[in-house]
Amino acid sequence: MENILKEILTEVKGIKSELKEVKEKVTNLEKGQNELKVAINNINDRLDDMDGRNANNHLEIRTKLEEMSNINNSLAEMYGQHEVEIRSLKRRPV
Repeated sequence: MENILKEILTEVKGIKSELKEVKEKVTNLEKGQNELKVAINNINDRLDDMDGRNANNHLEIRTKLEEMSNINNSLAEMYGQHEVEIRSLKRRPV
């Protein structure tokens, strides 16, 4: 009977040791998970910032293109549409 109790006690100690290792691994996994969450939040913040800058760049480019189009229309009116078409045809490769 005493031998059986010693065996059971030895097994319980082994189980406790394994349980402690499992708990440490879970703790480490939780820490790693929290670090990943922080990294993902940082990436999301950077992407949000980039989206805002891209929107501003898009508006700036669009404004410049509209401005250039207006200038082009003014020049076409100034030189005459017929002259503009002739010059455009001259630049095309044959």
